[in-house]
Amino acid sequence: VLRGCAGDVMIRNSVCALLVYKLLPRLTRAMSFRCQRDSYLQTLNTKVVSCESAKNGGAECYEVVLEDTVLFPEGGGQADDRGKINGVDVFRVTRRGSKAVHFVNSPLQVDSEALVEVDWKRRFDHMQQHSGQHLITAIADREFGFKTKSWLVVKVTWLVVK
Repeated sequence: VLRGCAGDVMIRNSVCALLVYKLLPRLTRAMSFRCQRDSYLQTLNTKVVSCESAKNGGAECYEVVLEDTVLFPEGGGQADDRGKINGVDVFRVTRRGSKAVHFVNSPLQVDSEALVEVDWKRRFDHMQQHSGQHLITAIADREFGFKTKSWLVVKVTWLVVK
């Protein structure tokens, strides 16, 4: 129990500082993808770790795992990114444990170099919607006591009639 005297507060703050400034960056690097450490990064040179045949609604596709990625996997209500790996379209990205699985229609050579490119227009749109959702949620909670149960990123097409 770290309450009651200035010395205890100093110890608690020192422990927190150690965690935040020393240990957390190491853990974050080990448990996160490059896209989570730099959401503005649009390309990454990495390596293909595995490429396994799979099915997507009956059609053949490939599940590719890379050493690292700039493509966000879906999760936590956030939509996944789209992009390319060596010019091959990535149509879905999911997380399996500590790995991001990229779904593509063409096989990629294991142990080969890979250039990963994010669809920046889609990413930036999702970033804006994600930030906006946090602001709206904070206002709704603070002003009205409304709690967010879920939210969905959708593409909206506006028709303007004159």
